[in-house]
Amino acid sequence: MSKRILLVEDERVDQVFIVRAINKIADDIEIEIAKNGEEALAAIKKNGAPCLIVTDLNMPIMDGHALLDALAADEALQNIPTIVLSTSDARHQVKLSYEKRANAYMVKPSSPSAYSRIAESLYDFWFKVARLPAC
Repeated sequence: MSKRILLVEDERVDQVFIVRAINKIADDIEIEIAKNGEEALAAIKKNGAPCLIVTDLNMPIMDGHALLDALAADEALQNIPTIVLSTSDARHQVKLSYEKRANAYMVKPSSPSAYSRIAESLYDFWFKVARLPAC
């Protein structure tokens, strides 16, 4: 079965950094991109549940918190591991994300090369250690 990550990110630069970092360490991952929560839900409906969702919080139309709410409210989607990757390290954002059933909260790195560490952490834990319901 294909290992698929749904990346929910509206900033093109961040999309490129994340995709490059993941592709550099893993050639067995398919990355699907949605620019907001609404597109993410449409992608899941069309293509099925991904192994993992990585989402930003601040996006137009449907932000990351609204996406977390929608995932939690749908019995068919609530078990998809969802990682928040945001520029904010504000405690209230972190707390709220976990209250909305995020599985992890990571702060976006300040340099493009630091995305490799994020990608390695995601891949090592979620695809080597954890057992994922959709994979």
